[in-house]
Amino acid sequence: MLMTKFSLSYLAGALSVGIAIYLDGGRGSLVAFGLGVLTVIAIAVALLASAAKLRRAARFMSAFADGIESRQHVKKGTVDMQITPNADGGMNMQITPSTIEDQVASALVNLKTPKKVAIDAARRAVQITPNDFNKAFAVAVRFAKVAA
Repeated sequence: MLMTKFSLSYLAGALSVGIAIYLDGGRGSLVAFGLGVLTVIAIAVALLASAAKLRRAARFMSAFADGIESRQHVKKGTVDMQITPNADGGMNMQITPSTIEDQVASALVNLKTPKKVAIDAARRAVQITPNDFNKAFAVAVRFAKVAA
């Protein structure tokens, strides 16, 4: 998805610059842009000519996008923020670190799992996979289905 956004942004910018140069009197820019588009289309048709090549191209683009995304900074923890009214009519804000267990239980509750079942399933799942939300959530869903 990220590669698609980059590609569309590039093409939109190139088209904008090409149109601006053409309107300013540079007639060759439109021809150059058209040849560039034809080149991209020719390469795309050549790559996607068969199903095997399509799958290979899709795997390459997916791996390339994953490589770019893995280099980006990932936030390690999350926080829960609770806002409560105080006696003066104002608001108190309390920020506490959120655990994977809390996040898994919250996700299960969002999926209409009863709260007690969600909390128990999240606790059991985090004991099995303590440091990975995705795996803990998958295990918790199974526990919740069995309990329900």
